[in-house]
Amino acid sequence: MTLENEEIGLYRKQLLQILTREPPSLEKLAAENGISARSMQRRLRAQRISFQSLLDQTRHTLATNYLRESRLGLSDIAGMVGYTEQSSFTRAFARWEGMSPGKYRRQHHEDDR
Repeated sequence: MTLENEEIGLYRKQLLQILTREPPSLEKLAAENGISARSMQRRLRAQRISFQSLLDQTRHTLATNYLRESRLGLSDIAGMVGYTEQSSFTRAFARWEGMSPGKYRRQHHEDDR
């Protein structure tokens, strides 16, 4: 893993932790790293990624894991990945995967057999 991938990986882990506690933001990610929001933006820009892209990628990974590995309801998963409205989550998920979360779950859910 390259240094820049390690740095982005660290930010993703931090975003996952933030998502479990509160709505995520650039300011909160910056605080996790002991720097200003502006410095965080510069670090992300140096890695050629925006905060929104990083957040979307993190939410996407988390959502697909929940859909494959759990029986949680879609509104529960939406909340766990940082959406206040299930409809917003459904639209974002369709943008990421080209299908609804329900269809994704049906196609990818791991059987309990």
